[in-house]
Amino acid sequence: MTGQVIDRSTASILILIIPFALLVVFLYSAWPILLGIVAIALALQFWQQYQWKMMGDKINPAFNALLKENKGCLTAVDLSLRSEFPLGVAQRFLEQRANDYGAKRQQLGEQGTAYYFLTASALGAIFADSEPVADFEALSREAIASPTTSQPTALIQAELAKRLDVHSGTLTKRKSDPSFGEWSRQKDPDGIAWQYAPKQKLFIPVETA
Repeated sequence: MTGQVIDRSTASILILIIPFALLVVFLYSAWPILLGIVAIALALQFWQQYQWKMMGDKINPAFNALLKENKGCLTAVDLSLRSEFPLGVAQRFLEQRANDYGAKRQQLGEQGTAYYFLTASALGAIFADSEPVADFEALSREAIASPTTSQPTALIQAELAKRLDVHSGTLTKRKSDPSFGEWSRQKDPDGIAWQYAPKQKLFIPVETA
């Protein structure tokens, strides 16, 4: 009877030891592969960080210029058009800068997000105004509601299709045609000609003399 109890205890211990021993054997034989995977993952992460840093250095001049021109208020579309980087890259860059500098964000519906950075020029505009804006968010709304030009800003395909009163598929077919500018001008309610910027995937108004 005592021998049976000992045998059962030994079997229970072996059941616990065998998986652990197999795991040790697997790690001992596979550690070079696991180490290589970890090294590749770290190298890829460092490479992505380096690429993003280089990209950020190229976008920074456009970002700084827009801050001065727009008194701290800008959108991803503004930055994409000025820097000639894709809209997604400009959006990610602005999100990072907004987190770094504590910028205010204002949702504009389908038009995206407006970012307002409190700069010295923006403060100067507040103090120079005879009727100062009541708060920070109101200043942001005023800057957005009062564009520097009379022409509309860049639009995505759905927005331009609504403006021209055509189906979105029509723009897909015609946006690469040389006559797209004249065709869109005839359709536009304000007689504005449009052109497609494939890199930004946006439609921008054509400047007329």
